[in-house]
Amino acid sequence: MALLWSLHTYLNLGDIHQMEVTGMGTTYIDSLLDSKLCEGQEVLTLTDTIDRVYTAPESEIVLHDNAWNRKLSVKNEGANSAVLWNPWKSGAESMGDMNNDGYLSMFCIESTLHANSLEEGKELAPGESHQLITHIAAK
Repeated sequence: MALLWSLHTYLNLGDIHQMEVTGMGTTYIDSLLDSKLCEGQEVLTLTDTIDRVYTAPESEIVLHDNAWNRKLSVKNEGANSAVLWNPWKSGAESMGDMNNDGYLSMFCIESTLHANSLEEGKELAPGESHQLITHIAAK
């Protein structure tokens, strides 16, 4: 059986406009651009919706929450990629489980076992297991 999965972590932050993310790498698949493979910057700031699969993240991704003067360290084990997501205003307004301005105070850094298709997913033979673990620490 081939497996693909993500651990969805909705991180609370002071202000999306005062946030930076590092450690995610620069190569990503942009889900908003028909899964186009893209190159980005080493430091991420947001001005719009984001839905990306970073294909070669470092062992630690750091959310710099400058509004609350803290850093959130996200370390993933058993993952081969990381999803970074924020629905921005239009997405938040269309979601039933988020306040219209909820995008301003949240960001997702998801530990992900990603593949381009189910056929490329993680194979588990009978008796095998695989752990996907996310460690989050405030600094």
